[in-house]
Amino acid sequence: MTNINVSYPLVYEWTREGTIAQRLQTSSVAFGFLGLAGLDVLFFFSTAFWRRRFYNTFLFSHIFGIIFLPIGLVLHMPPTLPWVLAAVGIYALDYLIRVLKTRICTATLRPIPELGITRIEVPHLNAGWRPGQHVRLRVLTTGLGILGWTEVHPFTIASASGDSLTLMVKKAGDWTNGLYDMATKSDAIYSGDTNGTRAKVWIEGPYGGVGNTMMDSYSGAVFLVGGSGVTFALSALTDLVQKDLRSSSRLKVIHLIWCVQDARMYSCCLGR
Repeated sequence: MTNINVSYPLVYEWTREGTIAQRLQTSSVAFGFLGLAGLDVLFFFSTAFWRRRFYNTFLFSHIFGIIFLPIGLVLHMPPTLPWVLAAVGIYALDYLIRVLKTRICTATLRPIPELGITRIEVPHLNAGWRPGQHVRLRVLTTGLGILGWTEVHPFTIASASGDSLTLMVKKAGDWTNGLYDMATKSDAIYSGDTNGTRAKVWIEGPYGGVGNTMMDSYSGAVFLVGGSGVTFALSALTDLVQKDLRSSSRLKVIHLIWCVQDARMYSCCLGR
């Protein structure tokens, strides 16, 4: 049996000894620092501060970090190559599946001032999701800033399968505020007409949902939502009503409890 002694030199020891510059001349050590730098970038820019306030910085730092980490790791320790290739393969498969679940469509954007919401309708995308699921939205325009098209945000689908895909995007940050401002440029405050601001959108999904729960198998249901959270209830209610009309649902009693700040929100969103 062969005894293998493995030492783990620490950076502060090298600094204390004054040998760090000499050690960095060794390629394996230099590449180890490259991988470590990639890992540090991933860790530092993954904190809530960067995710919430500087999303593009968070995004691009992770792109560079995830590239440098495996390269540095393999060049620092070549036996890790099979493991790195396996990880890259899994990521590539995940990306391929996401591409297959992606559609690029023309959407209509309308503002709903009472709710501070942008209503997004994709008329030619009318199937393939279940109530409670969400999609990841990217708006392919420079109207949200030079890098606005790089941002991807998840939103719950507010319509049932069989209708045009509808999203309700509440103003909650720079990107969503910019989307609302872009929608208001058209004088097309939502009134059920066909006018509105048109934009190319990248729709990825659907994802999530209520899992194995079959809402139509119960005799009654209660939906308790607040503000823009009504999007989940809207899709579920529409789907359940459609199933009842086809006599394919046991559910006969539905209570919707929607907490809003202003009664005008009700007539705006549900009363039309």
